[in-house]
Amino acid sequence: MRTLVGLTVSAIVAAASVYAFSPRPMPAQPESVVRVDRMRFNDMAQAGPRLIAVGERGSIFASQDGGASWQAQGLDKAQSSALTSIHFLDDKHGIAVGGDNWILRSDDGGRRWQTVRFDAKVSEPLLGVWGLKDGPVFAFGSYGRFLASPDGGKSWTAQDIGVEDFHVNAMDGGSDGQLMLVGEQGMAFKSSDAGKSWQKIPPFYHGSLFGVARIDAANWVAYGMRGNVFVSRDFGQHWQKLDLPLPVSLFGHAKDSAGRLLLVGQGGAVLRLAADLSSARLLTRSGALSLTAVSPQPNGALVVAGESGLLQLAAKEN
Repeated sequence: MRTLVGLTVSAIVAAASVYAFSPRPMPAQPESVVRVDRMRFNDMAQAGPRLIAVGERGSIFASQDGGASWQAQGLDKAQSSALTSIHFLDDKHGIAVGGDNWILRSDDGGRRWQTVRFDAKVSEPLLGVWGLKDGPVFAFGSYGRFLASPDGGKSWTAQDIGVEDFHVNAMDGGSDGQLMLVGEQGMAFKSSDAGKSWQKIPPFYHGSLFGVARIDAANWVAYGMRGNVFVSRDFGQHWQKLDLPLPVSLFGHAKDSAGRLLLVGQGGAVLRLAADLSSARLLTRSGALSLTAVSPQPNGALVVAGESGLLQLAAKEN
């Protein structure tokens, strides 16, 4: 009997040893989640079905589900400088700019990014980028820094267009060659020949302008500090101030599916201009932190970027 018990115990121990040292798959570990609602993002751009956002410390994230989830995108060389602006020439070709004269390009819809230009000795950041697939591309920023690229952002040349040392904050335009840029202390310039020459627009506001939006060849909107929004119906020759429901500074814009202009800014404010540019409505006000970019989605939601990260908002008129 003792022999039988001993053999049984030995068999159990042997089986346990075999199980203990046998190879087994590792237990599933939760994925590392980056909280994009706790980072600062400065701008967004649509690349086909993908929404790409850029922000602090060279962050580039993409969403393929209308802002419900976000994934970090690849950079050839990480930098600690902030990315301030992003623009896509078409669904595949994009350009992002930021501090330290940083310019990045993507040829695959924003999945991978290659550094074209970087100079840590240049303290003045690039603040914006704009261009067309078949036309020149422009990058611009603080103290009159203005760069032009004839080859989709592969090479860049500095240009002096007469803005002196004012910060150039934003640009917009169309394939007809009509462009407009705005900046510090009400500075505004326009071009009718795709940026070959520029004409100064007579001052219509003495505070900083943070954005400009082309509605069509004649109708343009410029916006900036303390709720100052101006409408021109003759390509910048004359401007009329638009009354807003609240006097907040505005930092970014986009067009909704109906072509109406959305503006975002201080206090999480989202405003929508009427189609005829005669009035503005407050859609939502999400909190105390500022918004710098907005992207309307097909499901009616708004994805916004700013000091509080990347968020989805329901656009309900107040």
